[in-house]
Amino acid sequence: MKVLRIGCLSIFIMNFLFILLFILYLFINSQDDVGIYCFEGDKCFTVVARPCREIYVIAGEWRERTLPHDNYLWLYITDYEIEYDIDVLLAKDSSLIVRFSQTIDCYRYKSRSGALKVYRDNASFYDSLYTQPSERYRVYRPEVCRMIIDVRGPRLLWGKCVERIED
Repeated sequence: MKVLRIGCLSIFIMNFLFILLFILYLFINSQDDVGIYCFEGDKCFTVVARPCREIYVIAGEWRERTLPHDNYLWLYITDYEIEYDIDVLLAKDSSLIVRFSQTIDCYRYKSRSGALKVYRDNASFYDSLYTQPSERYRVYRPEVCRMIIDVRGPRLLWGKCVERIED
């Protein structure tokens, strides 16, 4: 009778450990949603949507599991009711200019090389370069290369001068 109890207990412990290890495996390997988008001329950027409502826009193709220490924009989505679209413009100097909703006030970026810029940091200057007046508001000039990305997926909603997409 004791042998039967020990056998059942060891099977229970093994099953419990197996389930615990499986849950741990799923937790460790939970993948961030990643999209890589390239303008003509192979000027690329990566959008990483993390499960905790953090969004990273990274200059270049980023395929590492760790996040970069330079050339990135970090956005934190605090409210589900805001716009999830970002505009990424290709500047004449081949840098990327990211425009996002004014309702997102929790952000930071780092780009020592100037490969990534934030539109709102110099909005009047960028408006003069990339937009033109319309009937009621300003619209992008027809020659501006840009992409509109839904960062929740991420996925491309619209683009001009798009060469390649991996989302």
